[in-house]
Amino acid sequence: MNKILILIAILVSTNLYSQWEGKAKPLKTIDPMAELDDLNALDHYLESASIIGIGESTHGTSEFTTMRHRIFRYLVEKHHYNTFFLEADFSATQRINRYIHGETDTASEALYEVQLWPWRTAEMIELIEWMRSYNETHQNVLNFIGCDMQLLVDDLLEWNRFFIDDTIRSKQIHDILSDIKSPKTDTIQIRKKYIEWMNFRNSNPVGDRSPNQIMEFKMMDLGLQQWFEHKLCKGENYNFRDSCMAVNIQYYMNLNPNTKGIYFAHNGHSAKAIYSYGPKYYDKKSAGGFLSESMKDQYKSIGLLTTNGSFHAINWNGKAHNMESFILKSPKRNSIEYKFKNTEADVFYIDPTELKQTKNLSYTSVGAIFGRSYQGYKVYRYSLLKLNRYDLLIMIKDTHPTDLLDYSKSKGKK
Repeated sequence: MNKILILIAILVSTNLYSQWEGKAKPLKTIDPMAELDDLNALDHYLESASIIGIGESTHGTSEFTTMRHRIFRYLVEKHHYNTFFLEADFSATQRINRYIHGETDTASEALYEVQLWPWRTAEMIELIEWMRSYNETHQNVLNFIGCDMQLLVDDLLEWNRFFIDDTIRSKQIHDILSDIKSPKTDTIQIRKKYIEWMNFRNSNPVGDRSPNQIMEFKMMDLGLQQWFEHKLCKGENYNFRDSCMAVNIQYYMNLNPNTKGIYFAHNGHSAKAIYSYGPKYYDKKSAGGFLSESMKDQYKSIGLLTTNGSFHAINWNGKAHNMESFILKSPKRNSIEYKFKNTEADVFYIDPTELKQTKNLSYTSVGAIFGRSYQGYKVYRYSLLKLNRYDLLIMIKDTHPTDLLDYSKSKGKK
């Protein structure tokens, strides 16, 4: 009797697995320089979009950057996309943007100013160099634009460059921003600096500059205001940063109406996620949720996943944060990675509308930190997966850690 029950269980399990696995549609490769014809199949899912969020299930996986490079190249060459939005501050990416527009520099030193380790990789350098080469021979000029607002150090650096020929303005900016030691500066001091900044920016410091410089001023100004507001806000601020990334993308699009771009971030940011807790509470939304709500079908979301491999992340060892390489264990049974782990193709896409939403369906979702946080609590691998948050899922079977750049001896200044 027990053997019969086991056999039935195996048959049921195999049938359920085949229902999932049969939905996988193969792609040829993740190589960004390979032929792109297989990606024509994605047009059906993305054709109405002007912004496509392309996420990643971990921040430290090499193949995710490479695959996004390939998709971006396809969208540029076949659909005239022109903008790469990164989960990093606008000011931090301006040196990269100048580099891809032809300014004498190096990609490595320009990328140094992006203070976030997930993007300081050889894979990102390859993308930046391709964008520069493309701009040298095409009229569809590409732009590399940060849409985040987390840090302050890059703001001061870029403001100093902006006012390099204006000694008075440069000193004013330095006096306002240089002695803020986030997060240690107290709220009263930050509020004082905020008032000083608002007085400065309301004095028309941009003057008679070019349209591109005025646009740059507006974007840096918006990011700096958001940084101050985030430090000063109270209460419901848990998705303030996501709302800022959505606002910054749309603000840039308003200033540059011909923009069509991809939004390069974690799956948790790019997904069309809206969490409602009832009339007494604010809805919690991801950046993709905000963009989907305001842009409707003009925003599409792609989630990138993996079934096997390893990745980089920060782990707290009790005394300090250390960069480590983690190996993904075999996926658990109620995960989407498990459902597709035996798919023959090395890389494939899945239409979420063809899948049945099952209870407690999970997927790997690891940010910059894994193992333990600096507060000592355990950081878990899995999160619940809601299929309606993605227009498309792309799975890469075997993955590896990113090739992190060594900046230990770099000054990174220019």
